[in-house]
Amino acid sequence: MESLPWLNASFDAVTGFNSFPFAGNPVAALAEARRVLVPGGKVGLVIFSPREENQQPKIMAAIAALAPPQSPGGPNPFALSAPGRPEAVVQAAGLHTLDRGEFPIVSVHPTAEAACRAFLAGGTGGRAVQHSGQERVRQAIQEALEGFRVETGVYRIEHRFWFLIAE
Repeated sequence: MESLPWLNASFDAVTGFNSFPFAGNPVAALAEARRVLVPGGKVGLVIFSPREENQQPKIMAAIAALAPPQSPGGPNPFALSAPGRPEAVVQAAGLHTLDRGEFPIVSVHPTAEAACRAFLAGGTGGRAVQHSGQERVRQAIQEALEGFRVETGVYRIEHRFWFLIAE
C-alpha cells in the first residue's frame, strides 16, 4: 500500500476496507493513495470503531493467544480506531476529511463451523494455525463463540465501523 504500481492521477477514487490499519505506515499508504488520485478524487476508508465498541475482539483474542506475538503498536485491525486518529492520519497524508460517520454490521453465522471458517480466513487465524495447529485454534474459536449463540441457535456478532471520505 505504501508503493502502489500505478501512475500519478490514475483513479477517481481509492477505497480501503479494513486495509489501512494494516499498513506498516498508514500515513505513507494514504499519501500513496492521494498520489494516484486525479485532482478532486476521493479516498474512502472503512475501519473498525474502537475495540470496546465491538464484540469481535473477544473472539480475536482467543485466536491471537494461539498465534506468535505481534509487536506492540504494529499493524492491527484497531490501529486507526482511536478517536481522532483517522482524521489525523488523513491530514498527515495531505488529505482533508469531507465526511465521516459510523455504522453497525451484524454478522450471523448459522453454525459454529461456519463462524470458525470465517475467523480462520483472517491473517491472525492463519498465523495461529501455523503456530498452534488447526484443531487447537478451531477449539478456541468454538469456545469463544459460545457467548454469541442466541436462542435460535445461530451465532450473532455485532460490529461497529467508522467510515471516512477525504480528498
